[in-house]
Amino acid sequence: MAEKREQQMYEITKKLEEGVKELFTSERYTEYLKTMSKFYNYSFNNTVLIALQRPEATLVAGYSAWQKNFHRQVKKGEKGIQIIAPSQRKEKELVEKFDPETNELILGPDGQPETEVVEHVVSDFRVVRVFDVSQTYGEPLPELAIPDLTGQVQNFPLFLQAVKELSPVPIRFGETEGEAKGYYSNKKKEIVVKEDMSESQTIKTLIHEIAHAKLHDREVLEQAGEEKDQRTKEIEAESIAYTVCQYFGLDTSDYSFPYIAGWSDNLKMWELRTFMDAIRKTAGEFIKELEEKMKELETDRSERDGIQNEKETKIDMDTKAVELEQHEGLWHTVEEVEVEKEHFYLMEHNEYGASVAPVLVNGDGKVVAQDLENGLDQEAVKAIGEYLEEKEIAKKQEKVETSNASLFEEAEREAAYQIETTGQFFFIQETEEGYDYTFYDQEFQELDGGVYDTFDVTLQEAAKTLLLEEGAALTACRKIDSEMLQEQVERAEYFPQKSYEALKPLMESEENNVAFQSGYGYVMLQKISEGYECIIYDQAFREIGGQFYENITASKEDVFSQIFQEEGIGELPCEPFSYEELKKSVIEGEKKRLYEGELTPTSQIGIREEELLHGESRQNVEESVLCYAQAELEEAGYEEITLLAARVYGSRTRETLYREDSDLDVVLSYTGDIREDAFFNLLQENGMRIAGLKIVINPISLEKTGTLQEYIKRAEQYLDEKEAEKQGQIPQETLQEPRISFYAAECMEFPSMGEYYENLTLEEAVEKYKMIPADRIHGIKGIGFCLKDGSIYNGEYELMSGGKISKDLIDLVPHYKESPLVQKAMQDLERILAEKQRENTAEQTKAEGTMGRKVSVLKALKERKELLKKQEKKEEMSHTRKKEAEL
Repeated sequence: MAEKREQQMYEITKKLEEGVKELFTSERYTEYLKTMSKFYNYSFNNTVLIALQRPEATLVAGYSAWQKNFHRQVKKGEKGIQIIAPSQRKEKELVEKFDPETNELILGPDGQPETEVVEHVVSDFRVVRVFDVSQTYGEPLPELAIPDLTGQVQNFPLFLQAVKELSPVPIRFGETEGEAKGYYSNKKKEIVVKEDMSESQTIKTLIHEIAHAKLHDREVLEQAGEEKDQRTKEIEAESIAYTVCQYFGLDTSDYSFPYIAGWSDNLKMWELRTFMDAIRKTAGEFIKELEEKMKELETDRSERDGIQNEKETKIDMDTKAVELEQHEGLWHTVEEVEVEKEHFYLMEHNEYGASVAPVLVNGDGKVVAQDLENGLDQEAVKAIGEYLEEKEIAKKQEKVETSNASLFEEAEREAAYQIETTGQFFFIQETEEGYDYTFYDQEFQELDGGVYDTFDVTLQEAAKTLLLEEGAALTACRKIDSEMLQEQVERAEYFPQKSYEALKPLMESEENNVAFQSGYGYVMLQKISEGYECIIYDQAFREIGGQFYENITASKEDVFSQIFQEEGIGELPCEPFSYEELKKSVIEGEKKRLYEGELTPTSQIGIREEELLHGESRQNVEESVLCYAQAELEEAGYEEITLLAARVYGSRTRETLYREDSDLDVVLSYTGDIREDAFFNLLQENGMRIAGLKIVINPISLEKTGTLQEYIKRAEQYLDEKEAEKQGQIPQETLQEPRISFYAAECMEFPSMGEYYENLTLEEAVEKYKMIPADRIHGIKGIGFCLKDGSIYNGEYELMSGGKISKDLIDLVPHYKESPLVQKAMQDLERILAEKQRENTAEQTKAEGTMGRKVSVLKALKERKELLKKQEKKEEMSHTRKKEAEL
């Protein structure tokens, strides 16, 4: 038994280890570290969530953050990335008042403690949605004033200087042993890097060794009370080096990942989070320090150079070498043109000359047109015109927005309205092409939309025009929160508004257990101590899906939304359904399938029953009983016994019958050569409890008692009668008259082996018991009873074994413990055994007395005989002497 359990655990943990190993030896680990380099300030969990949902993400922020912080809009139809964010909520609690000085309880006039309401702030977590920059449009993002390490040699000294200044120990370049590209010396407290390596290899190696110095210095580990093997150190150091380099645009994956894979063999599951947390924390800190240090060094260099750099960005006919935005290499001016008092310059590549198409820029170096193979031709003129037009429109738009600040919020870029006459919704937002707009019906489904490409009007004017085209005046519309509208539109994609409105009473109710019906079947939601349990049923009330939502503070609306989004049940209409009715239908549906011959190991009823089963489900209890019984059988060496199924039954399946002290009854169907009461004894030896409830397992043999279906039918009939009897619905005279008979067996464990007598009175059973020789080898002889009272406990059960009444065994079954017939049988058997004992004692005493008297008579006769012999001898001697005297 123990070996099998260990083997199962080994297989499970092995599977987990292989899953983790895959992370380190495949592209999944690469994608994780790439994502980590972009979101170094996110937790381990959120980094993984981002990588799983959108691996190509580069910068994420919330819907409002993009608007307020970056002046960008989320594109229509984009799906958010779900991450976990901290949240706080206020909870009120009624507590007793204490005197602040004496700390004693304050009592009111009635002698009762005074109370007050106090408010606590409870920290929690919630699911939020963020969007990647690629899902937005608007103003360009502010660029970091940090050189980009993409092979531009002039940036290498600056980056190298920043890395060296941030190192916790001195760095020197020199010879290294073997193929090592660098090392950190714990003894000398220095980093040595191999000379004459490429710039990328040098930077990567430096960061790798700095990670060793920060995390793996002997004194650092001793102070932290940690021990790390070489594999852990190398995985952490190389992962940090890759993460930092990747953040700054230096891809070292060709070197880093084979290196990491070589160290990650036989990785254990528990090491994953330790590695990732250390990598994230150290890499994040180093990235932040590098950014600040490089800004500092760049500022120092700019101050030294004065304003020369600013002058060099101005373009004129004397410009000989300048870098252009989004173009490689250096460029020089070849031609100039002036339009509306603004100068434009045709630029030619310094190295490739006419073989590369010229570029047109303005005096600030901003690219106006490119790929001008024919120089200043009509394409160039058109580009200049568009540039000036956009510039003018931008000025006008800024002026209009400023003048209408009283009507619209400052820099408003979107708006949403509800048309009061139709109930429809209208959303409009500013885009690069004009004003993007959409009309939605009352259920937030898109009706129409497009782009209003007139730039010389305000957003309000565009909205007014578009609404009039649909026959609605702006004054007849109610302005609503645009962000909320977008959330409703997004929700309606998986949670239709009709279903949302229909289920709103359930979501707002205080009930912990609710249910609803969909076109596919039924959904049950239970709020339990750990969160929410969701179970989905088909039309036949058979469980087909569901999951557990481990967030007890989430609202039911949040959970409902998650169910609709993940389970895809919103395609057909939904409406509330009675929780109690669904629960009843699920139980009845399982019984129906069982009665029709569909036997499954458990009932598959996953409903958690707080009162009856102390928060457990029938399925969980039944699975536990099957596992426990199998373990006990294997431990006892019963290898030929096959467990068929288990079902919770008895008083704890009926709210009107159970008591707080009621045990939890489970019937266990099996096939094989073991007597039911022997199996019962085996299962009760160690005992079993679930959720504080004592489990009484009643094993039934397929060969002796019959099928589980037949047994459950009788059990349900018995419980129905008990309920009816309790409610006074069945006249007492119609109930079955309880009867009890007895049997005697040579072998109580296997009655078929040896002598067996049944349908006896108790006295007859005792006599038959006495007749069975005690030296028979089949087993221990005994007496049993057969109760017939119409209950599920109809059948044979042990009363006495080996001369001892089985009172403890009988009392384990509440029905027998409460049965007058069974209790009377025990009392009568005690009396009969006591009488037999007295008779045996009397007979023994009588026998002993008779034997003593017999011995006394024989002794007297013997003594008399000896006395007579002596007397005869004496007379003979006297006669002889007399003769001698006569002679």
